[in-house]
Amino acid sequence: MAKKKKPDHVADTGGKPWTGMPHIVMESEAYLHLSVDARAVFFEIVYKFNGSNNGKIGIGYREIAKRLNRRGFHFIAPAITELMEHGFLELSMAHSREDKRVREYRLTFVSTGAKGHRGNATNDYRIWRYDPAKVKRKSTRKGKFSAGNVETGRPFSVGDVETAAPRTVGNVDTGGDGNPPFPSK
Repeated sequence: MAKKKKPDHVADTGGKPWTGMPHIVMESEAYLHLSVDARAVFFEIVYKFNGSNNGKIGIGYREIAKRLNRRGFHFIAPAITELMEHGFLELSMAHSREDKRVREYRLTFVSTGAKGHRGNATNDYRIWRYDPAKVKRKSTRKGKFSAGNVETGRPFSVGDVETAAPRTVGNVDTGGDGNPPFPSK
């Protein structure tokens, strides 16, 4: 029997646990269509998973905002909703503000350790499919922004998507690719 090859790259964890994400999750269609805020919140929830607390991963909005160095909480609820819609997360215990306890979550791609069917990983994210008809406009404080064309589902680009006509920014013709032309010498 051949000896198992020892890895030559080892993370310096400083004696602390390791937070990672399975490649199958990160390569899934559901993950690739997550917003940046949802991905950031997702990693903060995974960070709170200690290997044996799935279904009881407690984390509050204040802690998430603090860890992400953000002042407000306005981005957290939509991000968690997005994670649930994409099948990565389930709310296992909803506490009210009056209880002064944080909500508890379950990662769907990790088993809970419970006996029987309830303890198995459900992997709900694997059945999620992108539907261009459900693409919504995202609003920001400064105005409206769309991550894609709602009708065609194609990503946003500078210029007219259908005709690929150039767009003018100020007095500079961008040539349709968003970059100003090189000056002639």
